[in-house]
Amino acid sequence: QALYVAAGVVVVQEGDTQLHHFQGHDDDVLCMDVSDDGKLVATGQVGHTGNACICIWDAIYCEKEVKIDVPRHGGIYAVSFKAAQGHTPMFLASIANDEDSTIHLWDLRQGLPNVKLLTSIAGDTKRVLTVAWNPFYSGDIFGSLVTCGDKHLN
Repeated sequence: QALYVAAGVVVVQEGDTQLHHFQGHDDDVLCMDVSDDGKLVATGQVGHTGNACICIWDAIYCEKEVKIDVPRHGGIYAVSFKAAQGHTPMFLASIANDEDSTIHLWDLRQGLPNVKLLTSIAGDTKRVLTVAWNPFYSGDIFGSLVTCGDKHLN
């Protein structure tokens, strides 16, 4: 199975001919991540008019589970599910394309569509391009994040 973006549509290709489309966005998609069990996809979109959002959707049926409105101009640069060893992920991190590269942490533990914002913090004044959960941190259930972008790796 392969996923790729074509403007505001995410194409899910299975084999040589079978295509499915996720069309839950109303602007260009900038990023995506697939949960480690392969069942969920998170995608973030451009937000030129302040309508940035993250969609979490079913990877098999291409049906939207939840749309998270993020009041940021510029959109969402990166999303990352926290690995859950084959289970439904508990957390999602996102990076906004704003002046602080704001990091949002979303709580998925109540199940979809019951997503809530845990915290929002400034990422870096230099542009942050991607985020990932640190697989080597095991201090608590929240984990730690790694970000990288223009002239930095944190």
